[in-house]
Amino acid sequence: MTAFAHWLNTAFADFDYGILEFYHRLAEKAGGFFTPFMSVVSLISDLGFLCFAVAFVLLLFPKTRKVGFCMIAAVGIGAILNNVILKEWIARPRPFQSEVAIFRVWWESVGAPHVGEFAFPSGHTAAAVSGMAAMGLMLQKKYIWIPVGLAYSILVGASRNYLMVHYPTDVMGAFLSGFVGALAAVGLTVLCFRFAQQKRDKAFFRFLLNADIRSLWSKKRNQTTSEQ
Repeated sequence: MTAFAHWLNTAFADFDYGILEFYHRLAEKAGGFFTPFMSVVSLISDLGFLCFAVAFVLLLFPKTRKVGFCMIAAVGIGAILNNVILKEWIARPRPFQSEVAIFRVWWESVGAPHVGEFAFPSGHTAAAVSGMAAMGLMLQKKYIWIPVGLAYSILVGASRNYLMVHYPTDVMGAFLSGFVGALAAVGLTVLCFRFAQQKRDKAFFRFLLNADIRSLWSKKRNQTTSEQ
């Protein structure tokens, strides 16, 4: 354990314990009713799956292509920042691997979900925050997506705490690092699409900017009809 990880465990011990105890009590009082739901939320947020799925759909249309590109870039940048750099550098053990034995009991009571080695920051939460913050920043006039993205990100963080695989401070750290990843992705997206606009006389960049799945599908359907 690094000095920073030790500081987190010491300085926020009461904070982390209190919230994890709340989730344990919730699971206990509800007889595990919420456990399948939290497991599904955790599953669809693994490796930014839901964000990638949304981004793929947005990439199909020229009006939303920038947003889809930005979401993918944000999740990718966030993964490098969180999973490759911060987790390995900070090396904070999971709650159930700590000296607080009760955390392992709580983890086992919700099914002892399998996880990687280190905890800080939460990769699932960071991916959710990165992708959803990128979408919100790129769709500034579509204000409805900001609370939707925030609610999803909070739910992902809650699921990781409920399953006892992350401290609440892991989730808080993920919100910060995830937003940093989103900001970096917005800058990268602006540069990439500005370059594409400058090179739009080239067939590849023209296709990148203007291709629309609806027109491509329409052409294919018309071609099939004419052949018949």
